Amino acid sequence: MSRIESNRVKLSREPFELYQFLNNFVTVVYPQASSKGLLFTEKATGFSEHTTYLGDSLRLNQILLNLISNAIKFTPRGGRVSLEVLHLPPRGQSSRICFVVSDTGIGMDKDALDRLYTPFEQADASITQKYGGTGLGMSITQNLVSLMGGYIDVKSTPDEGTSRGSDGRTIL
Repeated sequence: MSRIESNRVKLSREPFELYQFLNNFVTVVYPQASSKGLLFTEKATGFSEHTTYLGDSLRLNQILLNLISNAIKFTPRGGRVSLEVLHLPPRGQSSRICFVVSDTGIGMDKDALDRLYTPFEQADASITQKYGGTGLGMSITQNLVSLMGGYIDVKSTPDEGTSRGSDGRTIL
């Protein structure tokens, strides 16, 4: 966290193939969701045959892993977790990709959403006791997304679930 805040985290700009990245990612998270009795789905839309991007696939993996892990952690057995990847219209020379993680989990109220990116904060003390965690994941995630030139938006309703979206910017 301190490395991110002091601008000591350097992003790499290396080519990666999006579908290969997604296949590797799903290979890791699908068993986690399945072992908890969750339905996990993933979908990519709007992409042409050209799916090689320049960016930091390691940091992107960190971001998505945190978002999906939270979705799995806070979704009860029998629920759903999904990852949707959308190709957005380019801005100038930058190609944009949107990642949306949704779940049918416990959700959050407005108070919890307001504190979501504050380090060491969780919705309430019972969350830490019941689900564990330090309350650092979303703060780190938000900082990494910002470093990548994107933003993250979270919509949630208690007892209905959460949708987390990120507009990442990668250079072709």
